[in-house]
Amino acid sequence: MRNHHVALWTVVVLGASAAACGGNIGDIDFVGDRGGPNNGVGTGIPGTAGGPSTGAGGAAGSVNPGSPAGAAGVSSGQGGGTGQGGSAGQGGGTGQGGGGVVTGQGGSAGSGGAAGGSGGTFVPGPWCAVPPILQAKCVTCHSNPPVAGAPMPLVSYADLVAPARSNPALRAGEVALTRMSSTTIPMPPRPASPATAADIQAFQAWINAGMKEDACTPPPGPSTGAGGSTGAGGATGAGGGTTGTGGTTGNPFDTPTVCTSNRTMIGEEGATMRPGEACISCHARSGGEAPRFAIAGTVYPTAHEPNDCVGLNGGGAQVVIIDANGRQIPLGGNSVGSFTYSGTVALPFQAKVVRNGLERIMSTPQTVGDCNSCHTVTGANGAPGRIMAP
Repeated sequence: MRNHHVALWTVVVLGASAAACGGNIGDIDFVGDRGGPNNGVGTGIPGTAGGPSTGAGGAAGSVNPGSPAGAAGVSSGQGGGTGQGGSAGQGGGTGQGGGGVVTGQGGSAGSGGAAGGSGGTFVPGPWCAVPPILQAKCVTCHSNPPVAGAPMPLVSYADLVAPARSNPALRAGEVALTRMSSTTIPMPPRPASPATAADIQAFQAWINAGMKEDACTPPPGPSTGAGGSTGAGGATGAGGGTTGTGGTTGNPFDTPTVCTSNRTMIGEEGATMRPGEACISCHARSGGEAPRFAIAGTVYPTAHEPNDCVGLNGGGAQVVIIDANGRQIPLGGNSVGSFTYSGTVALPFQAKVVRNGLERIMSTPQTVGDCNSCHTVTGANGAPGRIMAP
């Protein structure tokens, strides 16, 4: 699009203890009182020496010796009564007077240990949200090397933590966040879609966390630790390894001349004829026979494609014209990548190409809609080459 000044294009995008807990082994001698003729609790008529009785372990008390042995009790009764000063032990067995031995209950078995612990869960750090934002909003101009007048690359972690050129007391990533948040001098510049609130929040979270280069993927192999034996917690799985920042993004216009589609369209008249050529200029020479357009051009997948080469066939690419009144005019490409518009456009206008959530913008306002007259195979009037999809 001719304007004799640089047409800037940028791409943007539109987480009971284990010890026994029972009574003490009493080994306490309770000498019973005299046994009695009937079943009962308490003191009985003297009887012959009885057998041991088992009861719940009480604390030892001072017990007076019982009466001398007498005649055998007629019927069975519960064990000896409460020892003086001690807790009552519930009698068991046949209570034939005499000294019986009270045995405390054994402790309960210790409960098993807790099951083995689960392995560690990998969580990417704040840095991992930053590279996708750079790719969507910055690197078309802030590539390495930078293009379209951008002062520095914003491709890698090293680029973001380097001193900012506009203010060396700050790092480039901090200045980038300020520009992304600005309403007066935003980055990316208009007509690009601005950084979203989620983009700004993610960038801010990384800066608040110290601008560290976190690991973004777990290491090879299992990340969950094996369960421990009974009672012992399982081991924790190992954390993830560090992910590389990847290669640098070069100048997208520093590419060879090639017809990507390997197809040309020359002789057939109509909307698909002669892609890549200046439609409006050509139609103006037809003497009124050819249709007149306000906007016309061709979108290609790479920057330097020859005339008549078939351009981007669909692929979701769309050209959006933003006129001087802020009106947006979306234009879809046809089977050879060409787009046209015959309506009224308030001048000057700006343009962008949108595909798969990414945007390549032309920030310099234009007054001529014959796009292919500037966006030639090598570029003219400051254009870097073809209209290229992001």
